[in-house]
Amino acid sequence: MKRTAGVVYLRIGFPTCATVSETPRELREAAERACFEERGFTAPLEDACVRWFVHGDALVQRAERDGTDHLARVVGEDWFWYSTTARGRLVFRARVVATFTETHPDTSALARRLLDRMNQVWEPQPIDTRRTHVS
Repeated sequence: MKRTAGVVYLRIGFPTCATVSETPRELREAAERACFEERGFTAPLEDACVRWFVHGDALVQRAERDGTDHLARVVGEDWFWYSTTARGRLVFRARVVATFTETHPDTSALARRLLDRMNQVWEPQPIDTRRTHVS
C-alpha cells in the first residue's frame, strides 16, 4: 500500500490537504501510468480510495484529529475546511468509490446509494478541478 500512497491522492482528491481538488481524468491516468511504470507494478488503487472514503479524520485538518468520529459527526453537522466543506469532501469521495463497479461492485453500489441520499439532503459542494497553489 505504501507504494501507491502518493498516486492515490490524485484519484481521491488530496484527502488530507486543505485544498481538495479533482485531478482531470487524462492527467490523473497519465500520472498513474507513469508512477506504475517507474516502480514496476500496477497495484489497484481502489482499496486505498475506499479507506479514504470512510476515514473520518480526513474530513478535518490535522490539529483537529483528536479521536472524534468525524464521519458520524458530518451526518448532522457540516464545517468548512479551506476550499470546501466536510460534506463536500465526503460527497466527492463517494462519487469516486461509486465508479468501482468492476473491482468492488458491492462497495460501489453502497457508495452510489449513499451519494444519491447525500445529494438529496445536502446542498451541493462543488470540488474544483484545478489546483490554485502548489503544496
